[in-house]
Amino acid sequence: MQTVYLASQSPRRRQLLEQLSASMGFQVKLLAPEPSEDAETLEVAFPNEHPKDYVQRVTELKLQAGIARLGQRDGEVKGANGPTATTPPRATTEWPAAVTEPSIVLASDTTVALDDEIFGKPLDADDVRRMLKRLSGRGHWVHTGVAIAWLAIGSMASHGNLKAKQVGETMGSMNVEHAARNWQFKQALSSSKVHFADLTDTWIDWVIQTGEPMDKAGAYAIQGHAASVISRVEGSPTGIMGLPLHETSELLRLALASMQALKD
Repeated sequence: MQTVYLASQSPRRRQLLEQLSASMGFQVKLLAPEPSEDAETLEVAFPNEHPKDYVQRVTELKLQAGIARLGQRDGEVKGANGPTATTPPRATTEWPAAVTEPSIVLASDTTVALDDEIFGKPLDADDVRRMLKRLSGRGHWVHTGVAIAWLAIGSMASHGNLKAKQVGETMGSMNVEHAARNWQFKQALSSSKVHFADLTDTWIDWVIQTGEPMDKAGAYAIQGHAASVISRVEGSPTGIMGLPLHETSELLRLALASMQALKD
């Protein structure tokens, strides 16, 4: 059975991806960040960066970091000249030569945006309060990027309405040697609008005490306590949760078709 490596430590994203695994015929394995990695650095926004540009850039960085972890593991097992156990994986345009087996890696990132301002994970309780007061009684956007890369033959570069390019073509800084190894890359974006009811100070203080907002973009999770104060959703519920299953399934069909071609 084909393995799909999820470059994430999010239990919710893993659960969502596993909803697709049975019907599409793959198993899910995690490529979570190592303790030595500074994963939060990948999520720093550039000045005046548009939320859609931001989330797609961070998704791509997370994918590259996942590939680096996979290359490290393969290098350790096979004795390849890849990173060693003492070299932390990092996001890089140098995709590791140690990965030689047919592989699929998937990454995703979510951001909340109001008036083109990026609402990342709150720094502290005061930041939670600031974000929720801004979101109160208004509609905001939730953008989720999903990116997939797979080691496959170049002839399988299209499937349905999706088109894929070799990584060397898609990401201009990739060197020619790695592009020739037929890494394929594709990315999709899901944008949804979420409307909040008016939030009271009492509710905001209470939800801060639960601790739930602290590691969530925009200081809330649609499947958590905030569900009771969301009045309307326009778009993809699973995209708002962190992994848009429609777009993800389309990307996986493309990659799995290429993987099957390798076997035929």
